[in-house]
Amino acid sequence: VENMPNIDFHIVGFVNKAGYFERCQAYVRERQLNHVRLHPNADFSAMTALLKKSKYFLHTLVNEPFGITAVEAIAAGCIPLVHDSGGQRETVFFDELRYQSLGDIPAMLASLEKKKPAEIRKMITRLQEHARQHFDETVFLEKTGNLLKRVLESEHPISNNR
Repeated sequence: VENMPNIDFHIVGFVNKAGYFERCQAYVRERQLNHVRLHPNADFSAMTALLKKSKYFLHTLVNEPFGITAVEAIAAGCIPLVHDSGGQRETVFFDELRYQSLGDIPAMLASLEKKKPAEIRKMITRLQEHARQHFDETVFLEKTGNLLKRVLESEHPISNNR
């Protein structure tokens, strides 16, 4: 964040530890990071509005089991930058959008900024199509229903001989 003063950062998250949040606020204030804004406990509509105005989405959690926030960012038209672990590998299938360490991010951003707008639009379109095919609510309900049906049938086989 400090090494990228020309990029505005909007940090969104839940405050479940007040002390940690206060340290974050102090860090931003003491270093005069005027390009960093904290959005504690933002509701869904506020988060969505921020995503729609943003070009990139940076997710810093390692080994996220699924990564619904990356899917939400993709749906809003953001380019996600996620750690190369957990469910993010399935959600963000472009290798160039997954990092090994936070130190990789400035080079990733520089590389993305060199791409032509048409390349970026194509990348976002492919990510959105992938998200729609694999994580859309209808797909989720169908997969969940099929899974539940298989589980119930295996535990309680229905016999036609009754």
